[in-house]
Amino acid sequence: MQLDPALKEEYQQLYRDCKITLLNISQIDTIINRIMDNRARYKKVERVTDVPWFIIAVIHQLEARSCVVYRHRHRTCQSTLILCDCILCNLMN
Repeated sequence: MQLDPALKEEYQQLYRDCKITLLNISQIDTIINRIMDNRARYKKVERVTDVPWFIIAVIHQLEARSCVVYRHRHRTCQSTLILCDCILCNLMN
């Protein structure tokens, strides 16, 4: 695939701007922890699709930003309701 000079420069700038800093390290840790917590779910999709679980996890993190999570906490129960229409959530549930 050939990139025109403007698109090539845009991708190069995006790569240069992609830096882990003290300001975003906690966000990155949160995402990594969420991925690792769901590794078994991603492995289920891997078995069906032959796509490595970590690739599925990254795609899901990008796609699942639209997921809405409701947590209900009560003295007698704790439950989580995930409302998401992304394909990966539907495959994993």
